[in-house]
Parts: sequence; structure tokens; C-alpha cells
Amino acid sequence: MRGLKKSLALALSATVLSAGMAQAADWWPFKIASAKDGDLKNVGEIEYKPLDKAEKPWKLCVLFPHLQDSYWVSVDYGIVEEAKRLGVKVTVLQAGGYTALPKQISQYDDCAASGADAILI
Repeated sequence: MRGLKKSLALALSATVLSAGMAQAADWWPFKIASAKDGDLKNVGEIEYKPLDKAEKPWKLCVLFPHLQDSYWVSVDYGIVEEAKRLGVKVTVLQAGGYTALPKQISQYDDCAASGADAILI
């Protein structure tokens, strides 16, 4: 029994330590199709690479319908992590559901009043 406890404690410690070191790998540069002149018959491939840092400390306000499923939680995570990487301030608000339109409109007004440089809906 004592050996089992030690093994379990060791496994748990290794898991906790490795989780702290886990980090998403860079996904860029990324090749995308582009119709630079607007002609879909003239599509070329370009390489996208995001900025290293934002040019100025933008203030963003993001409005989600809810954070009750893995899709919106994942989108929230991506926005927050990218904002950190770019050095951008981000405020995230969620209305509580698709039927909470009055709350989301109120949140939009709050974002505008707070001086956000952009509101993402």
C-alpha cells in the first residue's frame, strides 16, 4: 500500500510539472490562398505571419453570447492568449445565452463607454 501511494504521488507530481511546461507550438508561418486583386480566378498563395507585438497598446472588448460549451471557451482562450502575446488589453464579456440580447446590447454600450479601441462581437 505504501509503495502504491509513493507511485501515485510521483505520477501526480510528474503530471503537474509537465503541465506547467506545456505550451502551444507556433503555428506560423501559415500558407493561405489570396485573391489580392479581388479576382477569384487569380488566386495565389501567400504566407501569413502574425505581428510579434502590437504597434500600440490597443484596448479590445470582446462580447460572447455565452461560455457554456467548448467552442466558445476555446475561442475565448485563443483571444486571451493572443492578446497577451501581442501586449494588448482585452476585456471579455459573456451575455449568458443566445436569448440574452438585451444584456449583450448593454455590454456593447459598456464597451463603447469604456473607451475600447475595438469591439469584437
